[in-house]
Amino acid sequence: MPASGQIRVVRLVPIVEAGELRARLQVENLFSKKITGTIQSGLPCIVEIEIVLQENGKKIVQKTDFKRILYNLWEEKYEIRTEDTTVVFSELQQVIRQCSDSAVVRLSDHSLLQPNSTYVLKVRVSIAPISNIQSQKLENWLREPNYTESDITSEEQTSGFKLNISQLVSFFIGGGKRRENVSPWFEVRFKTADIMP
Repeated sequence: MPASGQIRVVRLVPIVEAGELRARLQVENLFSKKITGTIQSGLPCIVEIEIVLQENGKKIVQKTDFKRILYNLWEEKYEIRTEDTTVVFSELQQVIRQCSDSAVVRLSDHSLLQPNSTYVLKVRVSIAPISNIQSQKLENWLREPNYTESDITSEEQTSGFKLNISQLVSFFIGGGKRRENVSPWFEVRFKTADIMP
């Protein structure tokens, strides 16, 4: 049972949209006072969404999606950056709503789904501040597919920043210690026929 105030996923809906299998999720308690204070001080934060699709107990899709949240102190504007988009907001409440109530993760082409199969979709969400150096390393990796883990200094790795070049991005706070600001896994079971348009 999640502790009071702990991040938790409260809704997870698999959908087929634009020919893709996607997941819509709703998250509670994603932005603590500490996290909002961090963002408003100008330090970027990363929202990380880990998602797994299983068929008959076998993992068929595993993906980590993330959003980088920035606050421009001079322009008093918030940004949510993903791999391919940047959205600008004037209010922090808009950022919270965008990340907590309307998050969408693209998983795969919907043709991956077998017509009569049952699937389990699992998700876990976390948020963490990152330093400007780590933030720049992440942006470089997004722009340059050949950017490797060896480009990150051992000091940065010790601080908890790690790039997994198998197309997953993970942020391990405090190395091997239990991560803070992370939700328990949440899962739903669905049949292909239930989500097809």
